[in-house]
Amino acid sequence: VGRKSMPRPLNLISWNVQGLGHVIKRKKILTFLKKQEADIALLQKTRLSDVDHLKQCFSSHSQNKKGTAVLINEKLPFTFVCKERDLEGRFILIKGSIAGQSITILNVYAPNNDSPNFISQVILLFSQYCDGLGLLDGDFNCIMDAGLDKSSSAHVSNPKASSALKELCSDIGLVDVWHQLNPKVKDFSLYTHPHNSYCRLDSKTYLHSVLSCSMGSTALSDHAPIYLQFESTFNTVRTPILRFNTSFLNSNSFCTFVRNNLLQYWSDNESSPISSAMIGDVAKVTLRGQLISYSSFQKRVLEENRKKLENEVFRLEHVHKHFPTSGNLNVLVAARTKLNMDYTLHAQKLLLYTKQKYYEFVNQSSRLLAYQLKNQINDRTISMIRTC
Repeated sequence: VGRKSMPRPLNLISWNVQGLGHVIKRKKILTFLKKQEADIALLQKTRLSDVDHLKQCFSSHSQNKKGTAVLINEKLPFTFVCKERDLEGRFILIKGSIAGQSITILNVYAPNNDSPNFISQVILLFSQYCDGLGLLDGDFNCIMDAGLDKSSSAHVSNPKASSALKELCSDIGLVDVWHQLNPKVKDFSLYTHPHNSYCRLDSKTYLHSVLSCSMGSTALSDHAPIYLQFESTFNTVRTPILRFNTSFLNSNSFCTFVRNNLLQYWSDNESSPISSAMIGDVAKVTLRGQLISYSSFQKRVLEENRKKLENEVFRLEHVHKHFPTSGNLNVLVAARTKLNMDYTLHAQKLLLYTKQKYYEFVNQSSRLLAYQLKNQINDRTISMIRTC
């Protein structure tokens, strides 16, 4: 009997990732997005080329600029209609539909200087293309409220861009979701070491159907990810995939666990009247259940330890935001380093699995080989012959 599919919220993450050029950093970010069950990810400052970008990914980049990207989960019933992107990689606009519901997404990475003209350009572009559900998000490099979006009372940077953003959003009826859902919360997405201050440059998100809006920690980037949940009308069923972790074979404790369980099984069935063939088949089923139990326990332990590190970093960040002393900063940096090392080891393990998969299927007819050949055929296809 299949599981009944139920409507669920759409999960979106907006994040200035500070570069994805290194394969380990890229794997850590993608693994984090997968763990958070992100349906749509808006990434700024990607520093990637077209070759590096992934399947179901829309990007805008330039050789000398930072780059923006929109990643859409392959399981999401998204239908692409059109896109507009900046030649300098400052924004990417995607228009399409999700299960028949129109949606417009504009991901922005604004210049660091005071650029009211750029703000006007992207807001007007969004108003022209927006149809149905509208989402304007990214890193605008300016603030909306100096009292809530900065930890210090220092001079507001890019005041003209801030003023243009507030006026244009008011003119066309856009709402800052973070301030709407958290009107009195003083939280920040970026810490600047030279000024020893926090500010909120991200999450200028404008969406009328947002259910929740929260902020993560700065473990993998100097910017915190912004989490959004908004209403949707489609149903999905998430089916877990059980896959044996072959690295357990190098563990003495695992080998001892399997050996002891097999010895116990044969001891319990030594005088059984059932045939040896049947006992051997049942042994395989029994061992499979024990392997699943062992793997699940080990995975749960690792995830619990990682969750504790993440909660500790989040707690220390909260403390440092309210009491920005050098001692609190040193403790926070040490916790971030420990968590980042855990992410790195996990990413290296996943990359090792990928290499192993390619090695095992390199000369075999499989979906992996078929996918690679399909991409080669699409790249080498001659769609038109021009005659002089």
